[in-house]
Amino acid sequence: MLSVEHGSNQWNKNIILSIIVIILFFSAILIYLNAKVTTGFDSDMNHSDYLKKNIASLIKEKKCEKCNLSEAIIKGITVNNVELRHANLYSADLSNIVMKHGDFEGANLENATLISANLERANLIRTTLRQAKLDNAILDRANLEGADLSFATLNGAHLVSTDMIGTRFHNANLMDADLTEANLEGSYFVGANLQHVTLRYAVLKNANLNDVDFTGADLRYANLLGAQLSHANFTDVQFEGAWWVDGRKCLPGPTGHCN
Repeated sequence: MLSVEHGSNQWNKNIILSIIVIILFFSAILIYLNAKVTTGFDSDMNHSDYLKKNIASLIKEKKCEKCNLSEAIIKGITVNNVELRHANLYSADLSNIVMKHGDFEGANLENATLISANLERANLIRTTLRQAKLDNAILDRANLEGADLSFATLNGAHLVSTDMIGTRFHNANLMDADLTEANLEGSYFVGANLQHVTLRYAVLKNANLNDVDFTGADLRYANLLGAQLSHANFTDVQFEGAWWVDGRKCLPGPTGHCN
């Protein structure tokens, strides 16, 4: 009798173990299928094939939201009105691309190369562009509100009438960039290089400009009301018509300080 009960218990345990194995097996399949649907990733593909698939989708459908294009080389293509919201473009090479009106909101472009790229009127709200290379890029009338461009290079870049409220430029290099009429209210520029930058009519209200090098910059008619300027270098800076931190309007006169 005892041996029968023992055998029955062992049989029940085997059934339970079998059920658990089956459940785990189908759970793994569901996770795999869900990954393919939501990200387009197929574990049978190597990274190179995966990138080719996503790039093809990007060019054909002008859409690749949340997809992985890290380290992809997508130089010189023209895809206006593209949708790349929350996409991963870490270390991607996007040199000379034309993506006017593109939607990059929340995308990761850290360490990406965007030299001479045309992103006019693009949506770059809350994008990560840390250490990105944007030399000579065109970002006129784009929206970079809340984006992070810390340690990025934007030498000679065009950011005319660009919205950059609350944007971070910590230790960024913007030498010779054109930020005419840009809205930089509340932005963070600590340690940035703004030598020979054009900031005519730009809004810099309440911006943190401590330790910024403005040597040779043009700040005529800019609004600096409430800005922080500790240890900033104003050598040869033009301030005519600018609104100073205390509300004074700078008069014509020698460069280097608000007259």
